[in-house]
Amino acid sequence: MKLIRIGPDSWGFTRLSEDEVGLLRDIRGAADTAGCQEAENRIYQKPLVDGGDGDEEEFLSDWDDFVNESFREQFLSAVSVVEADLINVVREAEEEDAADDGDGDEHEGSEDFDEEFEPSFEEFVNPESQPYFRLEIPIAHTEEWFGALNQARLVLSARYRLHQGDDESIGVEWTEEGPAIVVKDDFTGESVEDRVDAHFKNQAYGFVQEWLISEVMSEGLS
Repeated sequence: MKLIRIGPDSWGFTRLSEDEVGLLRDIRGAADTAGCQEAENRIYQKPLVDGGDGDEEEFLSDWDDFVNESFREQFLSAVSVVEADLINVVREAEEEDAADDGDGDEHEGSEDFDEEFEPSFEEFVNPESQPYFRLEIPIAHTEEWFGALNQARLVLSARYRLHQGDDESIGVEWTEEGPAIVVKDDFTGESVEDRVDAHFKNQAYGFVQEWLISEVMSEGLS
């Protein structure tokens, strides 16, 4: 998976495997707080209130009805934009695959997920026989993509207990036999397999966010 700038009005993904396209299509599900009260509480926080006047229950109810409901609507709107963009995923032709390895203005600001993180994500989900896909996204949709990815990462972290304070609960270490998954806690609320899957989703979504901040959202701020 590579991220690229495509002229002044769009950015996108290239060299996407079928599994990586699936990762992007999983954003809605990953960001769904249903069944995870910790994620619900973190994303839709309630304000601290002074219980002295007896009106706190009505205030909190109004907060949930108006403020948190507005947050939910913003998220649904962002996810709708992401899902509409994903309809435009197309398979890369062989000549486009070859062109990806050359130079060109299209690739200014490009970054390869597999070069950014160790071990290579490709080794886990990208058999060499798979075709590649690409997706072009309007600059105007950047905030919606960033917001949807951000909520997905927050929910994944809460639901699968991916962090202990500032430390990751799941990691990958290299051994003589190759990469090995390391679980650093005793959380049993989800299976190890599901937690590992959530870990790599979280890594991938974070990579996209970092690139968007560096190459798209920071324009005009310097």
